[in-house]
Amino acid sequence: MSLISLFKRKDKQASSLTEEQASRLSSLIAMHAIKDFPTDWRQQAWVSTDLETSGLDVKHDRVLSIGSVAGVGGRVSPDASFEAILRQEEASSHSNILIHGISGTQQENGEDPIEALLNFLAFSQSKFHLGFHAEFDRLMLQNACKRILGIQLDQVWLDLAWLAPAVYPEHAKHCKSLDDWLTVFGIDVFVRHHAIADAWATSLLWLALQPRLPADCLTGNDVLQLANKQRALARYYMS
Repeated sequence: MSLISLFKRKDKQASSLTEEQASRLSSLIAMHAIKDFPTDWRQQAWVSTDLETSGLDVKHDRVLSIGSVAGVGGRVSPDASFEAILRQEEASSHSNILIHGISGTQQENGEDPIEALLNFLAFSQSKFHLGFHAEFDRLMLQNACKRILGIQLDQVWLDLAWLAPAVYPEHAKHCKSLDDWLTVFGIDVFVRHHAIADAWATSLLWLALQPRLPADCLTGNDVLQLANKQRALARYYMS
């Protein structure tokens, strides 16, 4: 039985995968089921990902573009990157376009969404995922894969929005956004609110945070746990 037949498909795109695409998908999805990262984080392959979307409603808005930058440990690979604009049946609102700059024409003439997502999965397979305010991007990507590919993509992401205050508590009070943290470390980016540029900025922030990781934070799992503890602590004090 094909992997995609295991899921109920409510979108016509999810039922239109060719045999070749379904075969690619079956081989790729196993590489995205990894939730355990016992490798020394200094040797861990990672991918920083950012999305541009049609809005902030996780249930109803769509992924417009994906940008990713890859690296290993404390090294980023400028030549290892991925970028795609997913073709939309209808362009997002004018106010939304003003934020990310992806024109209606670009949206309507983008890449086939099936191919774009398959190519992204191929680029990011088996890597440690990271982002800033990662939960939104993780859920948007998960929903896109469910709607377009017919799969349940359940990934674990390291959220730098929680790791940063965990290792630099002295900046936690006045640093809330990615821009705030970039300013603290003097990280200049050529543009913001553009998927590949934001993925690049997030990767540079990851490198900037690494020297402050505790000595007993040895593996990818340890780093994830540190960020999750900070998230739980913040929620406790907010409750």
